[in-house]
Amino acid sequence: MNNYEVDLNSKSVYVYGKLIVVEHPTQVDWIIPGKYGFKSKIALDISKNIQLNGDDYTLIQIPNQDEILAMLYGVAEQIKDEKWFREKEKSKSEFSKVEQSITKAMHKFKLNDSSIIGLIGELTVLYKILQNCDIGEINSVLDSWKGHSSTSRDFMFDDACVEVKTTRMSKSTHHIHGLNQVDVTDDDGGMIQLFIASIGLEENDEQGVSLSKLVNKLTLLDFEEGKLDQLIDAIKSYGINSIGYDHRLMKNWEQFNVNFKINFERYYDMSDPNIKLPKHSDFDSMVHLVTKTLKFLIDLPDVVVEGQNPKNFSDFSKCIMKK
Repeated sequence: MNNYEVDLNSKSVYVYGKLIVVEHPTQVDWIIPGKYGFKSKIALDISKNIQLNGDDYTLIQIPNQDEILAMLYGVAEQIKDEKWFREKEKSKSEFSKVEQSITKAMHKFKLNDSSIIGLIGELTVLYKILQNCDIGEINSVLDSWKGHSSTSRDFMFDDACVEVKTTRMSKSTHHIHGLNQVDVTDDDGGMIQLFIASIGLEENDEQGVSLSKLVNKLTLLDFEEGKLDQLIDAIKSYGINSIGYDHRLMKNWEQFNVNFKINFERYYDMSDPNIKLPKHSDFDSMVHLVTKTLKFLIDLPDVVVEGQNPKNFSDFSKCIMKK
């Protein structure tokens, strides 16, 4: 049995009657008096029995995500107002209600579809680069991934950058948000080459890889101490309003174990004059236009120049890693 210590005077600790809530950066602990049997696998996966001040409690570690906590706020208030867990004979039925609410909140939590496939696309590219780089390059490759942050590029190397576009369509048709995604002439500093990695995904129960499995494959690579935690934290911050996938707590959740098969991956060198798309220079005279607000749809051909563009992964990797 694990011992648990909590300072009830801490600013990160809240008490709702007999429920103790402790906030951490990646999770929120719900501590409920008593030991209980679980009906829900999701609740069981994030729970364990502990002892607090010599008494038995059940600890439920809930992901620190606003959507989940908002759904559970009413339950915490109900525990306080209705004085749950004060009478032993009622505690089991009260815990069952808590378990049902937590399970419902877990099932409802899901990255929006574009974030899920976008993250799978970027991590697919990251995993392939890591598999093909030298040991001494692993840290720089990890640091090159910027898709989880507010920078304008998904990957930034010394003088090359990569924008990853993922689609469920059968061809390289992608929504573009700003000229920076198709034209290297911007303020990233020193960037002279831009690639678009076009990844086509198809949901497939029989083949492919899920978001959870893909992150698990990344965790099996040989990283320096601390670098894996840095990557997991970066993945967690990916998505709209920094609401992402927390592998530590969500790896067994059904919604993150949907398999996707890669139908195609193409690496377009955007400096190719045969790619006919707008550039920053096209709008130099339009001084009243805010070019960063431009949005449009592109439809890149399967082949731009035979044998040259799009590049296969090996040639693309040599370009960005300068081998």
